[in-house]
Amino acid sequence: MNAGKINFPVHFGDEENAIGPETVDATPTLGEMPAVITDRSDANYWIIPEADTYRITINMNNQTVKIVAAGAVVEADQVFLAGSAVGEQVEMTQTLENENVYAWRGELSSGSLYIPFTFEGEQKMAAVPMQNGNHDINDGQSSSFTQVTTNTAGASRYWTIPSSGVYRIVLNKEEKTVTIYSDKTDLQPKTISWNNTTLGINPYKTTIEKLYMYGTFNAFDHDPGAFTGYQDKFNLYPSLADPCVFVYKGDALPRSSQKDERGNVVQASVKFAVDNHNNNVYAFGSTADAKRNDHNGYITAKLGVEEKMVEGQSHNRYAYFIIPEGCNFVVVNVRNNTVLFDKK
Repeated sequence: MNAGKINFPVHFGDEENAIGPETVDATPTLGEMPAVITDRSDANYWIIPEADTYRITINMNNQTVKIVAAGAVVEADQVFLAGSAVGEQVEMTQTLENENVYAWRGELSSGSLYIPFTFEGEQKMAAVPMQNGNHDINDGQSSSFTQVTTNTAGASRYWTIPSSGVYRIVLNKEEKTVTIYSDKTDLQPKTISWNNTTLGINPYKTTIEKLYMYGTFNAFDHDPGAFTGYQDKFNLYPSLADPCVFVYKGDALPRSSQKDERGNVVQASVKFAVDNHNNNVYAFGSTADAKRNDHNGYITAKLGVEEKMVEGQSHNRYAYFIIPEGCNFVVVNVRNNTVLFDKK
């Protein structure tokens, strides 16, 4: 549509009415707007600020109108990768830690890349660079994207993958950004060095591939054959968007009570270990004051509040978090040493 005024004429029998806003010359919002049906000669208008492709939805039952520029809001049930760099379309994965973030990692060929959105069974729009034509991927840098029709994207507006290789692609549909990492800039998992007393190797190097919860929260229950306190159903696994972000999302975590290392009964304590064969392992604990063979420390976490962690194999192993009631979602960032307990 061009810039200007718009309402929606309604013909019924010999009546000439129109659907318009409640006020004169209304400015469209991104949401559903109240609408009224009046005589066409009296109907108000919405003001379209600039020429663009718009999606218009009229809901007669709710008496609302939605006028959204194609690039203003990302509407997507699924997100795909397409173009000559991909071949047959492949679906991106919605991340557990953020429902607005989609990620993918795998092999791409040199060639074009655009990102179609499937919404309500149709694939009309796609994420593309902000400017017309083909564009560099800005390797490893977050870039804003806009939306055009999928046909336009495939024909004339896309990113160019410079060479064949492994790429990680992360899209945030709320912030309307995309980051394309080549193997030169890709995010790397965290590698640590510690004293593995189980294997008798010191220093022992580990690339963190998962995290294990340990504490009184599960009454030190354990899987068959596993060390006391470790259950795989409470493991945290890396995000496809960032290998240093680990996520648990599932049933509400138990908040059992049990004696801690000092013989005190403590409810719902937890820390995050890199190995499940012993409790004397490299771990991520709280910032509470603690000292081995002297006293444990505890920080009471709150839902939705990010907490700092302390990593290592020293006194921090005796510094725990107290899990908030109802928590079924935990995000641990081992790059920034933060943890979020929440309810989703």
